[in-house]
Amino acid sequence: FTGSLTADSGVSVANLKINGSDDDNLGLIGVADGAEITDLVISSATVEIPNDQGTTGVLVGTARGSTTIRNVETDGSITTEDGNAIGSDVGGLVGHLKNGTIDDGTAKVSITAADTVGGLVGRVSADGTISTSTATGDINNPDRAGTFEDFGGFVGSNEGTITDSDASGNVDGGTNIGGFAGRNTGTISGSH
Repeated sequence: FTGSLTADSGVSVANLKINGSDDDNLGLIGVADGAEITDLVISSATVEIPNDQGTTGVLVGTARGSTTIRNVETDGSITTEDGNAIGSDVGGLVGHLKNGTIDDGTAKVSITAADTVGGLVGRVSADGTISTSTATGDINNPDRAGTFEDFGGFVGSNEGTITDSDASGNVDGGTNIGGFAGRNTGTISGSH
């Protein structure tokens, strides 16, 4: 998706259901490339990741090309097909923020997935920026033996810049577990 998506005041996407796919990116929008997405609410979403699926977010699987996401809220759940699927780079709003900005994003999404999972974004690359955003969903790793890693209440793995944001969900299982970030090699400030 390379265009602009702006919802009118009070308009929301309700009961979104995504049930498996052979695509590498799952979400309302699989890949956002230079897109602008604003003022959108997605409520009661249900996303089921098929076995060995990659990047998944309720709103966007992968955001790249200086995509801008502003004032967007998601609510619902993300689960794996059989409770044991890999599901890497999984977030309540965006799976992988490669290149772009999220401002005033909110995710109230419970997630059960393995490998690089975050309440708002699974993975933030060096060219990703997030500000004034919130994640409140619980993160659960079906593989508690520790095979998979990078689980955070806000972001699974961060190489970018995150400011003035917070997370309050529970995080369970795996290795590299954090209430806010599972792994951080970027910059996080004013956040908890």
